[in-house]
Amino acid sequence: MRSILVLTILGLAAVPVLEAQRNRAVPVHRHSGFWFSIGAGGGWDAPDGRFGTVGRGGTGYIRLGGTPHPQFLFGVELNGWENSSGVSRGAMTATALLYPSHSGGPFVKAGFGAAAYESRGFEARGIATTLGLGADIRLGRNFYLTPNVDWLVQFFEDDTRPLVLVSVGATWH
Repeated sequence: MRSILVLTILGLAAVPVLEAQRNRAVPVHRHSGFWFSIGAGGGWDAPDGRFGTVGRGGTGYIRLGGTPHPQFLFGVELNGWENSSGVSRGAMTATALLYPSHSGGPFVKAGFGAAAYESRGFEARGIATTLGLGADIRLGRNFYLTPNVDWLVQFFEDDTRPLVLVSVGATWH
């Protein structure tokens, strides 16, 4: 789990260095059209709440959508998290990514949608919100390495459950 966190932090820190070393023969890519991203990593569940699911677990995501503006991507994101006790949580959110720079790189992310929780036969459905930071590190013409750090908060009938998710993905624009 620590190695995933270290790799993500190093990946985010490497964005300016990699941008400076970018091959100038390859034109600057502007986001346009359809995009797709898939990734995996780890996450930490919150220590309080009636579900009692304190712990670490693995996480994964699939994100896809369109590009209304080169600095604004909009789409759908599916997140999943599971720990060794068999507790699983998921979210499906409408997600927006905002890139401060025209050429990509770092982004902020926000989303809103549906949440699910399951443990030993108990199931709950609710609302999910997500906030995140990440970066697209260009590896090819339309291919990027994408480290992410997300804060996913799930609201159930009588409980609020935050998760911190750290992942590394691959993105195609």
